[in-house]
Parts: sequence; C-alpha cells; structure tokens
Amino acid sequence: MLLRVHGPRRGPGGSRRPPGRVGVATHVYYPHPLPAHRAFAPYAPPGARWPRAEQAARRHLALPVHHLLTDAQVEHVADLVCAFATEHR
Repeated sequence: MLLRVHGPRRGPGGSRRPPGRVGVATHVYYPHPLPAHRAFAPYAPPGARWPRAEQAARRHLALPVHHLLTDAQVEHVADLVCAFATEHR
C-alpha cells in the first residue's frame, strides 16, 4: 500500500516516514522520479521535466499491508495513518 505524504519533501534518510516513528516499517521504493531511472531512459528525453513524477517521488512511501499481517496489525497501521492524516490536515 502506498501513502501520499502531504507537506514538505521527505528529509535525508526519508525522515518524512511518519508511521515509522511509532514502530511501523515503511519504505520508499522510488526516491527518484521514474523517468530518471535507467529502465525509462529510452522514453524520457534528456532535459525533459516530469513535475508530477517528481512530486510523487517526494511524497509516496509504502506501508506494510500484506497477507502475513494479522487483522490487529492491519488495524494498527490503519489507525496510525488516520492519526497522522488528522494531525496534518
């Protein structure tokens, strides 16, 4: 599951990973816009700007939501996300 973090860009080391501060693992899979990745080079002309991709790279992170989590763990993650969203409206 991906979460969009509103507000400033993640800091060094992904410091905008809010649920991680309370013991929920998060991960940033694409810290750079997809057009900047080698796999997309044939489709991204040199010097082209990709503002939406750049914004997504700054604001998206992955949360643990998979089949090995218990219902209680999923609810815990959801509660933390809701609390974060409420704090940062």
